Amino acid sequence: FDFPQDMDLVYAAGDPILSAFGIGESFLLPYLEPYLMRSMRAAMDFVGDEKVRQEMALFCKQEGNHFKQHMEVNRTLRERSKNPAALAAMERELEAEYRHWSETRPLKWNLAYAEGFEAFTAASSIVTLESGVLENNAHPMARLYDWHLMEELEHRTVTFDAYKHAGGGYVFRSRVGMYAQWHFLSRAWRMGRLFLVEDASLPPEYQTPEFLRQRSRMRRRDLLKTLAGALRTHLPWYTPHKLQLPLKFGDAQARYASD
Repeated sequence: FDFPQDMDLVYAAGDPILSAFGIGESFLLPYLEPYLMRSMRAAMDFVGDEKVRQEMALFCKQEGNHFKQHMEVNRTLRERSKNPAALAAMERELEAEYRHWSETRPLKWNLAYAEGFEAFTAASSIVTLESGVLENNAHPMARLYDWHLMEELEHRTVTFDAYKHAGGGYVFRSRVGMYAQWHFLSRAWRMGRLFLVEDASLPPEYQTPEFLRQRSRMRRRDLLKTLAGALRTHLPWYTPHKLQLPLKFGDAQARYASD
């Protein structure tokens, strides 16, 4: 992906809040993804199933590619935040936090955090792909997330299986998973707010009363769907192996397999 220095900060057409959150998420991921890879590699010794081990290795390769792409777009966007010094401080805090957890927390805790995050991203990826917000959108950030969310669904079962093989149970997974989901959302939004564009600066077609009403309805709809999907990940019988994937997931797979 190529990220021009002057690209629009609002990559989700007419939706500065969704766009700002996506940018904040991009700044969090280069610290989270190495943490996920460290956790998966540490869990290898506890997994006897060769197929699961192969999936864990592929997971690390995909996360490594995500890391590289988000580092690249972050380099382009970093100085365009409202407060670069505050953003840099948050990045240092995240790097130290994830490193500290790898070094001091039990492996089961790190795997439960990883699964809580991956369960949420699987649920939210389904909603985002179904919503069509990234569809026919040539903005580099939209293309980045279209590809990234597709790969999130490709490896949706890996952290769940790794946690299970490491002897983790339901109650602990759910408790740590709730913390992981809160941690991810709150930290991403803290950074995303530094890139929030005011509605008044959007082009006129995004300021009409009818567009604003439609945008508000879509936000509520997608928020409720995402919340419902996230809550289902905390049910005792939840398993990502049984998730119903949208048709647009297959379309995205075909699109990037041919690139």
